[in-house]
Amino acid sequence: MNNFCEQILDILKNYVRKYHNNNVRQAAQALGLSEPTLAQWLKGTRSPNLESIGPVLDRIGVSVVLCNTTARDVQLVPVCTDAAGRGLVPEDGCIAIPQLEEFCKRDRNHVYGDVKDWFYLRCDHPVVRTRKNLVAVRITRDELEPEYNAGDILVVDLDDRQPDNACYMLVASPDGVCSIRRVSLQVTRDDTRIAFSENVGKRFPESFSLRKNYGNVWERAVVGKVVAAFACGQRSL
Repeated sequence: MNNFCEQILDILKNYVRKYHNNNVRQAAQALGLSEPTLAQWLKGTRSPNLESIGPVLDRIGVSVVLCNTTARDVQLVPVCTDAAGRGLVPEDGCIAIPQLEEFCKRDRNHVYGDVKDWFYLRCDHPVVRTRKNLVAVRITRDELEPEYNAGDILVVDLDDRQPDNACYMLVASPDGVCSIRRVSLQVTRDDTRIAFSENVGKRFPESFSLRKNYGNVWERAVVGKVVAAFACGQRSL
């Protein structure tokens, strides 16, 4: 399997064939989906997002957990299930965090993107202990050097959107494209200017009006705060 969506597609196809004799309408009703949505997923003309696929996997009885591995704080592995499509039970107490592409699209205040891998952290890791709504983002460019390099994985807390001291955050442009940037603010009497910048001085910071570009809704501009960074399996923040 090349990515998570392909694995989900195979699981759905097997489920519809085995339990509903390829009756898409019947399967959609059992999964709490509309028939057109399930049909589009099965044909590959539309991919499920993070918000919609979770309840479907629960109904099918599929859980995504860590395979047997050596004890490490962090490990990047593909989704692992047994021959029957059931999730393998982790032996070393890890939690799976969906890994998104850095430039995924955002819609209706949710982060969407193809989940190509899962990023695993031990349940007793400091990042996990007090946070519940996390995503991992792999850096694919060098504009954030020297803090972050291409290939680094940043963990983002989607419940923490408060910028402080030009911290790094997962932000969304007015057209909904997400990226990792430094965030700084300039508050005026009738507006707030938001500046998104990078480390390398190849381009000027992008500046937007919270009122004009985001309808005065802060959550549309800032998706979450970077709370940890990993390079080559080691914590760097």
